Amino acid sequence: MNRCLVFVGWVFLTVCLLIGSNRVQAADGSPKTAAPTPGVVIKGKSEKQIRAATSKFFIGRGYSETVGANGELIYLKSRGKADESSEAKQCLRIRVRIGKPEKGNIRVLSRSFGVEDCGTAKEKELPTPGGYPQIQGFLDEIKNSLASK
Repeated sequence: MNRCLVFVGWVFLTVCLLIGSNRVQAADGSPKTAAPTPGVVIKGKSEKQIRAATSKFFIGRGYSETVGANGELIYLKSRGKADESSEAKQCLRIRVRIGKPEKGNIRVLSRSFGVEDCGTAKEKELPTPGGYPQIQGFLDEIKNSLASK
């Protein structure tokens, strides 16, 4: 009985080690991000090139750009206009964080938020987890635009 338990324990440990050591890579060989937020790893480009491509992408789609205190790129797009008879203005905010270079790779992460009372002192930012696939698609497009240069 004890030998059986030891054997099952070794099998379980071996399977766990095999699964844990499996590195997931993108088609270009760079590691995919392990973050719970949308992200990409861009290989062989500078932070300046990535910032320029990100700005071009979002500004070209009607977003306004600001830079946060921590260097984070922030893109804002109105989802409606406020007037006296309607609710307060709502907008979509996308925050993009460009990491520091690591072995020639730069990790780019992004999150999207719905913003109520946009532009007012009462502004409330709410995460939009349903936007994950769209934001991931945006980051993939930015990465692909850099790869073609």
